[in-house]
Amino acid sequence: ELAADELASRTVGSRALADGLRKIHGEAAAYPAYWSNEVAPVLGAGFRPPLATGFARFLACAGVARAVSEKVEQELKEGRADAYDTHPALRERLLAIEKLPTGATPDRDPPAITLVENLDEMETRLLAHLADEAQARALKPVDWGDVGRDVYLPMWQGAVNEQADALAGLTPAALPELVKDPAPLAARLRDPKGVTLAPEERARRALWVLAVALTQALKRNGWELHVAPGEETLLVRGQSVSYTHLTLPTNREV
Repeated sequence: ELAADELASRTVGSRALADGLRKIHGEAAAYPAYWSNEVAPVLGAGFRPPLATGFARFLACAGVARAVSEKVEQELKEGRADAYDTHPALRERLLAIEKLPTGATPDRDPPAITLVENLDEMETRLLAHLADEAQARALKPVDWGDVGRDVYLPMWQGAVNEQADALAGLTPAALPELVKDPAPLAARLRDPKGVTLAPEERARRALWVLAVALTQALKRNGWELHVAPGEETLLVRGQSVSYTHLTLPTNREV
C-alpha cells in the first residue's frame, strides 16, 4: 500500500493523494450513519432514493461535516494499524508521502463521480448485490425532497392508527406535561407484537408516539414536512417553524 501511495503521489502529486486519503477516512466513518438513519427506512418502505446524491447532501450538513473533521483529526493523533489491517494507518501513509512532490493544483477538479456513467443503474445493481435483484428493481424511485411525504408520513400515520385508543382525548395542551412525564401515556400504549419493553423503552416510545401524532395533526392543519439527509426533520407553515427533538424508531427526528 505504501508503494502504491508513492506511485500515486508521483503521478498526481502528494497533495491530491493526501486530500483524498483524508476524505476517504472521514467520509467512510460517516457512511454507516447515513445508511442506517437515512437510506434503510426509505428502502424498508419500498422506495429507492438516489444514494450518491443523498450522501453528498448528508456530508454537507454542518453537524456531519464537523463530526467527519473531528474523526479525521482523531485518526491523525491516535490511529494505529492492527497486524491484520489491509492498509497502514492514515498518519503513517501521510508521513510516507510528505517529502514527495506536491503536484500542481488543477484548473478544474470535478468530483470523481462525474466519471461514472448511468449512476442510477449502478445504484440499482448495488442494491441487487446487497439483497435480491427482483426486490431491488421493484423499489420505487423517490427524490429526497419527496421522502417525507411518500415514506415518513404514511409510516407515522400507521403508528398513530395503531395507538389510537391510547391517544384518544389528548390535545396539544397536554403535551408539555406528557413530555416531562410520559409514564401515563406509556402505560396505555400497546407493545410491539412479540416484544416486552422495559420501562425506559416504553417512555421513549411514548415520546415518539407523541411526536408522530403531533406531526400528523400539524400536517392536517396546513404545515409542510421537510425531510433531508442529515438535517433535522422540520414542520413549517409560512414563517413559522415547529421544533421538537424526539428520537424516532425510524432513526428520524421530529
